Amino acid sequence: MNPTYFFIRTFLFFSCIVTCPLLSQSPSLLPMHQTIAMESLDLRAIKECAGRSRLGHHLVIDLVGCNPEKIKHVEIVEQIMVKAAIAARATIVSHHFKQFEPFGVSGAIVLAESHLTIHTWPEVDGYCAIDIFTCGNTDNFAALEVLKQEFEAQECIVVDIERGKQKKIQG
Repeated sequence: MNPTYFFIRTFLFFSCIVTCPLLSQSPSLLPMHQTIAMESLDLRAIKECAGRSRLGHHLVIDLVGCNPEKIKHVEIVEQIMVKAAIAARATIVSHHFKQFEPFGVSGAIVLAESHLTIHTWPEVDGYCAIDIFTCGNTDNFAALEVLKQEFEAQECIVVDIERGKQKKIQG
């Protein structure tokens, strides 16, 4: 495989596509599910984005004391997660959510900028485990605020990780 092609493909998967002028039009204006042609990429823009101090922003979130009536229904959880993705200014590619019996929901929203995921345990203190991982010009904290308010969380614990910035530990 051509190393340049491999770099571009890998970079697009893990990159900051929203803030990079990789396309002749803004990615946020692209219709959902549109394929980006490799020949439309500007390699200078890729190098510019690769020089950023981080590749992505990852929030690992525990919400406790959420409204059990909200977090046990797949339709409500899905609506709130989509609302959070929109608040983050992210580009939704697809989403899939699953209702569990007797209760609980798991779901994922695939973004052009990465993903949002959730797993709920309404029977265990109204607990939600959530990941928000994005790159580019998104606002993960705006998404977090939507989730806290809409799920009516009593407690929020967040681990804030800057992805692609870690140093290799010799050992």
